Amino acid sequence: MPQLKRCLGVDLGHHTVKIVELALERNAVRTIRAASAPTGVTPEMDPEARRSAIVSAAKNLIKANRFSTKDAVYAVPGQKVFVRRFRLPKTSEERLQKIIQYEAKQQIPFPLDRTLLQYQYVELEEEGEVEVLLVAVRSDEVRDFMLMVDKVGPRPVIVSVSAFAVFSSNQFINMTAEETEKVFEKISAKKKKPPKPKKKKKSKKGEEEELEQTVDLEAEEPAMDDDFVFEEVKGYLNIGATYFDLAIPRTGKSSGLVGFNRTVPMGGNEMTRAIQRNLNVESFEDAERIKVSSTQLMAFNFDFEGESEVNEDASLAVTEVADRMVTEIRRSLDFYITQPDGMAVDRIVASGGQALLGGFDTYLEEKLSVPVEVVKESPEATPFKWQQSAGPLTQYLVSIGLALQGMGLADIAIDFLPEDRKVTRDFPYRISGVMIIFLIAMVILASQSGSKYIAEYQKEKSSFEGQMDQLRDRVTAVNDVQQDHRQLVLKYEDLAKAFGQRDYWLQFVGRLASLKPPEVLLEDVQMEHDGSVLITARSEVQVSAADFIDQLNDGFGQDDLARIENIDNLPQGFRFYISLKAPEKVNHLQIFPTPTATAPTGDGRNRSGGGRDR
Repeated sequence: MPQLKRCLGVDLGHHTVKIVELALERNAVRTIRAASAPTGVTPEMDPEARRSAIVSAAKNLIKANRFSTKDAVYAVPGQKVFVRRFRLPKTSEERLQKIIQYEAKQQIPFPLDRTLLQYQYVELEEEGEVEVLLVAVRSDEVRDFMLMVDKVGPRPVIVSVSAFAVFSSNQFINMTAEETEKVFEKISAKKKKPPKPKKKKKSKKGEEEELEQTVDLEAEEPAMDDDFVFEEVKGYLNIGATYFDLAIPRTGKSSGLVGFNRTVPMGGNEMTRAIQRNLNVESFEDAERIKVSSTQLMAFNFDFEGESEVNEDASLAVTEVADRMVTEIRRSLDFYITQPDGMAVDRIVASGGQALLGGFDTYLEEKLSVPVEVVKESPEATPFKWQQSAGPLTQYLVSIGLALQGMGLADIAIDFLPEDRKVTRDFPYRISGVMIIFLIAMVILASQSGSKYIAEYQKEKSSFEGQMDQLRDRVTAVNDVQQDHRQLVLKYEDLAKAFGQRDYWLQFVGRLASLKPPEVLLEDVQMEHDGSVLITARSEVQVSAADFIDQLNDGFGQDDLARIENIDNLPQGFRFYISLKAPEKVNHLQIFPTPTATAPTGDGRNRSGGGRDR
């Protein structure tokens, strides 16, 4: 996609929506405006209500702060994606793509036909390999996310990942002057080529002297390579409301890629719920206000004396949750160290809204035994110019990383924007303008040459109207035939209802034979008009009767359909009798009671009882 000169980074957080608008200048990135707003989302809300609240907060924030840029970059949460890093031999682009597809089938735990894949690699020249960053997300996750994004307003040009946005923003903000110059040269496509040295004729003696100097330099090169150069390994930690992201950059030649990243579903909401539970606070919103205004994480040397505004019970509840977070962070750092190219982290750079809690950096530093700094403003020598009136830089790291990717300044360029959106995004604006002009010209030419076609149309219309008059009688006759056919069909349907289920017992016997266990022999099947059936069967083992009962109940899909009436012992086996009520059998017969004869009583005498004559 073309590099944007202005871009929005939209972080649709559960607790707060953060939006940053950045502009690309000559050798710097300037913040035009930045704003945030609470969403009002609580853990009790259903997913649809949460999405609606987040969209409403984002739209109101854009309108209230008058964000004018129409292009925006969004991010799916890091817990939704699947990340793998591996090395492959250096080869052609086409072959590399096939190998990565094969690796994806082996490593991704869900079907590829329901997955969006993105990858990025860095060439390791000295080792003849490439280091690949493979990222996958389920298609339905992106589809649901885009339904929410489309309601926000600004046009999505990239869909990134929150953990990578934190990585990109920290990397850019902490660039050296040399790194900044290289990045902006790459963006502007103005790479300066060093002038070629002029060739001078040298005497034989001069050539021998130069050869000796070259040999001396080659002998000194190993000593230069052996010199130890310290490269600090940083861990970028961003703690939000529902999860926290941890990203550790690679060192050396592959520093453009993230060496480790993990998203853990644990954040500020866990602390708020702990306050609500331990202090018996009625609402989630009240507990959130207590957390922001009256809590402090408790380090070893923490003392409540003199801290009149600190709520002791709330601080204890928040610290318990923070202890669990530290455990997960420590597990991640230990896992990274055990990797073949992993290293110990020298410094933690923390960000996110929860990093502003009182005593956060001191507490984290004590628990991890690693220096911790909270990002609150950009360094003076950085190419990133932050607008101090927007507040602390801490909570905007994700939004900044997203906007930087839209301007082509991010190290990681993973993009999960659906393919149809990419086609629309990448379609050149000039070509679209030419197409519009071409269509307008076609409409004008068609309107000028249309009079001749109109006259021919009127002539053909009159001819067809005469033919239609001749066909009206035939159409009427066809309609009458169709009406007679409908009446005949209705009568046929009535007859079909009367003669339905004539082959019911034939089908029932066939189904009965298919459900019978192999060791059971049917001797007799008596079927009555009301659907009652008596089955006489024989088997060598008595348990076969119970198996037959289970098969009949499962096969007809009704519990207690069949039951055993009796079992007879035979010299070689057992005879058993099973009664059942055939399902869906309709009785078309109506049984009347047999009439009883009565004696006539016309002469007043009872002739039916053999009485005496008087």
